[in-house]
Formats: sequence, C-alpha cells, structure tokens
Amino acid sequence: NLLSFLISRNYQHEPIYHALLEQDHIYLPGPESRLAAGTWRARDLMDRAPVFLDAGSSSAVALQSIEDLPGNSFMVGDKDQLIGIVSREALERAASDGNSQPIVALVERELPHVHPDHPLELTLERYSQSKEILPVLARGESRRVEGVISKETVLQFIERGKLPQSSDT
Repeated sequence: NLLSFLISRNYQHEPIYHALLEQDHIYLPGPESRLAAGTWRARDLMDRAPVFLDAGSSSAVALQSIEDLPGNSFMVGDKDQLIGIVSREALERAASDGNSQPIVALVERELPHVHPDHPLELTLERYSQSKEILPVLARGESRRVEGVISKETVLQFIERGKLPQSSDT
C-alpha cells in the first residue's frame, strides 16, 4: 500500500476523482480553498450588489433600465436564480428589429464563473474568458449569485493596493 501511495503521489498530483469532475466543469473545493491567510480570492474582487435585468422584460425596457450603466454585458434573472448574460448589443439589435419577446430569449446560458473561495489567479483567468462580467456563484447552489467581477471591480481592487508586490523590485 505504501509503495502504491508513493508512486501515485509522484505521478498523479491531483486526485483522479477531482480530475474527472473537472473534465465535466465541476470544481470541488481543493487545495486552493485552503490557501494561506492573506491570499486573495474571488470574494476580494467581487461587487456584492450586482445589477440584474428582469427575464420577462422586453429589450426596449431593458435598454432603458441600463441606459446610464457602464459595461456591455448584464446578468439576467435575480440573486437566487441566474439565467444567463445578455449583451447591450443584443438588446439594441432586438429593439431595432421591433422584437417584443422577453429578453430571456437573448441570454447566453453557458458562461464562465467562479466561486468565492477560488484564488485570484484562477479568477483572473476565468475573467479573461468572460464577456466583461464574471458571476461569482455559491458552491452549494449552482445558480445563486454571491457577486460579480467586472473591469471596474478589478480596477478598484488594484487601486486599493491589494496586489502583491514583486520581489524583483
């Protein structure tokens, strides 16, 4: 048993069940959730009061509600049930076409996300794959929104001086 353990530990650093789940885009709490104190996580970057668009509203109504808001992507649903993300461009296109369907028909449902305990490095990697906003979802409830990460929240994080200093300087 000890020999098997040592061989597997040297050649397979990640448990096999975690690797199989990650292939299906299911991420269990792993070593990154046990990072040392002082390590930044997604919860340090997120805005805890995100803006949601009502899934049943028309594109014209949705455009009016986001008229003064920055950004080009918005979450559709509510804090307890994220349906997806819709772009300002899709809303404008639907409004100009006279489309009176609810905006739920325009949402993109498959989207990158993180959990509050994900490390900063993974959070920024996922943000680079997102469409301007990155939902931070609860671990136990897959569509419950804890917060959102946007360009503005990343810049605020940097301005607060929260990034680690390079040891090269």
